[in-house]
Amino acid sequence: MVVARFGKECSHVYSTCRREFLDESLSRLRLQKLSIEEVQKKPWQDLEDEIEWWIKAANIAIRIFFTNERHMYDCVFFGFSSATDLSFMEVCDGFTIQLLICADAIAIGIQWVECDEH
Repeated sequence: MVVARFGKECSHVYSTCRREFLDESLSRLRLQKLSIEEVQKKPWQDLEDEIEWWIKAANIAIRIFFTNERHMYDCVFFGFSSATDLSFMEVCDGFTIQLLICADAIAIGIQWVECDEH
């Protein structure tokens, strides 16, 4: 399909299927989407537990899920790096953004908690 100039369509269909699988796999990591307000309301001990779990889940996602996904895309779209890059980005960008938003909320929340304690 890629050779017949259907690379974008093929990439999109494949990405949709893989995104469903990856979303399901990542949901098993039980990461919560946290806003800054939610972080500020949490007791410090709960927040520490949340941070510890978030670090473990992020490591699993990045080192295992994303690495394996990238390898699979390299195999499926061998010789078509633009299709590989596009598909991989379509699948992983949402979760990556979620991880960064969570980290940002925690960082801002921690600064707020530290300022509030002084």
